[in-house]
Amino acid sequence: MFMVSACSIYFANSGVLLGCGNPCGNLSWYTVGMKSEFTQQVYILAGTTREYTKARQKLNLIPNQAFWITRPTNLKGLKKPKVYRYGSWKHLPRIDEIEDKLKEIEAVIEDIH
Repeated sequence: MFMVSACSIYFANSGVLLGCGNPCGNLSWYTVGMKSEFTQQVYILAGTTREYTKARQKLNLIPNQAFWITRPTNLKGLKKPKVYRYGSWKHLPRIDEIEDKLKEIEAVIEDIH
């Protein structure tokens, strides 16, 4: 059984950002858009912090709505996450392992330009 121990609410242009923690101390972020839909955090595969920031801005997301993938362990425990690829992501040091993990967790991948 999953119990929520604490929540934080932030307001953004695209709706409301709700952060909820579970008893283990993990924090999950959800956005509540204008249609009151919950969507899980998105993930960005980018080669540099600058590219991550630019991709996040292109998607109109605030920092807590998007997580930068830099290693396969960033994807642990996920199932079918939304992943955006941007910039020089192919040059990440462990890209082969990251791509294998993305296939394993059945990530929904989209390239942005």
